[in-house]
Amino acid sequence: MLFLLKEFISKMEKKLEEQKFDNSEIRDKFKELFENSLDLIYVHDLRGNFIDANDIALLSLGYKRDELHEISFKNLIDKEQLATVFDVIKEIKENGKQSRPSEYKLKTKNGDIKFVETYGIPLRKNGEIYGILGVAKDITAQ
Repeated sequence: MLFLLKEFISKMEKKLEEQKFDNSEIRDKFKELFENSLDLIYVHDLRGNFIDANDIALLSLGYKRDELHEISFKNLIDKEQLATVFDVIKEIKENGKQSRPSEYKLKTKNGDIKFVETYGIPLRKNGEIYGILGVAKDITAQ
């Protein structure tokens, strides 16, 4: 039984590796939106690891582009809200969209707190969802 489980995990990891893609693919597809939006725009995989983000998102969170691979939900979102994030990802995977915006408390790189309202849509490659394109509005002042 353990052998079958290990084999299954190995196959799933291989499948995830095959679905990796070049950030430039996303950036080209959404270039105008990425570069000119006043909202925070980001792409993350289904595990919550960031793949790309626009300059406003990076600036708001205190990260530089070369630190993008370090950003994950685990170091941004309040621990009490992590379950909610993964519930939203599940909803997007099952329904193809998010039913309503979500609000999160984020911790920036330097420890400041920001509040954002987000919504996401699935990104597909070869018919399979590999990530989420999210848009967030900074509502800290509200």
